[in-house]
Amino acid sequence: MTMFDAADSVLRLKLALEKITDNHKDVVKENIVKIITSRGFFYDVNIVLKVLELLKKTILSVEASNTTFTDYFIALIRLATYFLHPGYQGKYLILLNIEGNGLKNMWTKISEYVQKLWENMGYNIDDQKILITQMLNFKAKQGTYSIAFVKNWVTPCTWWISCEDQPPFLRDLTLKVYFSSK
Repeated sequence: MTMFDAADSVLRLKLALEKITDNHKDVVKENIVKIITSRGFFYDVNIVLKVLELLKKTILSVEASNTTFTDYFIALIRLATYFLHPGYQGKYLILLNIEGNGLKNMWTKISEYVQKLWENMGYNIDDQKILITQMLNFKAKQGTYSIAFVKNWVTPCTWWISCEDQPPFLRDLTLKVYFSSK
């Protein structure tokens, strides 16, 4: 059973788990009841499931025997779209607690990749530093990136257009990635 399968099972069994915690508190440990009945438990499981599904699809598409560099690039673009979504900013990857070569230090890996990409696009070292600084501010929700993302009212594209960092390196890169993944 994979992590994806486990999270999917928990979500599919939501009603049964809620019923057990309501009707059989004497059988289920108290800390398990608290977790299942907490306000955001199933919401968090759903988010983790979405991330795992994205990772699963990305890994399967990259590992396929007929994968081309274009397929690989598109898979990375889709993964990057998650990290650059203003509503998530990659925060739910912490819930996965993946060790080893997987997602550990993912922001560092993404920063290194983006810096190399920026260099290959002809930007100098100072521009690369500005882009990495903007990425760190985005991750920390500082400055222009502290604007709340309100689902159902604002699209990710609109949110990014409203970011006014100068020069707009991260905004422009994100919008390119966003439209490339559509």
